[in-house]
Amino acid sequence: MRVWVASFIFYVSVFTLCEISRFIVSRFIKPKNVYFAELLNEFIGTVQIVAPMFDVNFVLENYGLQGVMVEIIFIEIINALILRDAIADPCPLIFGFMKGVESGRRVITILAVQFSAGYFSYIVARRFWSLGMHPFHLQALEEECSADLTVTVIYGSLVEAGGCLAAKTAEVFLEEKVVNENQIIVLQAIVSGIITILGIHLTGMYANPIVAWACTFNCSEVTYFAHFFVYWMAPLLAWHIADGLFGKVEEVDTKKKEE
Repeated sequence: MRVWVASFIFYVSVFTLCEISRFIVSRFIKPKNVYFAELLNEFIGTVQIVAPMFDVNFVLENYGLQGVMVEIIFIEIINALILRDAIADPCPLIFGFMKGVESGRRVITILAVQFSAGYFSYIVARRFWSLGMHPFHLQALEEECSADLTVTVIYGSLVEAGGCLAAKTAEVFLEEKVVNENQIIVLQAIVSGIITILGIHLTGMYANPIVAWACTFNCSEVTYFAHFFVYWMAPLLAWHIADGLFGKVEEVDTKKKEE
């Protein structure tokens, strides 16, 4: 089986699992406990965002940057279409707390769910690899994880912050200039793909702290400080700059939507 076929099966499996899980939550849990359903949906959405990222290196090694570009565009489009009822990114939460629109209790709770989902995504990926659809999968089970940070902390921080800021700039520009929602989704996916391939050999270009944590934390010789500074502080700095430039940074709504 070719690598891209195994990767495609992995993506479809993850997306299908998440959709089925969301249906179960919506049908059986939300009517009885809205708060618990919110936490479950956050868990599911974070898994949907994080799990496919464990496959990126397989595509990079076999198909190069062009393959990664196609992969990221595909994943981003699918996520834009089906991801819902989840934040799946610590930055909006932490930034909202810094601006006083998020309670500390909510931030801690959602972050705990995201961390749990990130680790669960790692388990999902390894379970899939154990099926042995491709020799690379079995090889990955035997290898220790490797860090994607190949540059200095300052350089890496600039790369991650620059990627986040570029994505936010593109989002604001496209929403102002393009009316068709489907076109916006495709164009934003292309921008994400370009940003990813520009930074993937430097930091992995995650632009999402929970994804970076799940995929690279405690890998190789990257210190905890370096990981925290590059993958957490830098994106938050980008959010702060974007808020100053555009005044349009997304903030998580602290009030539950009315039924």
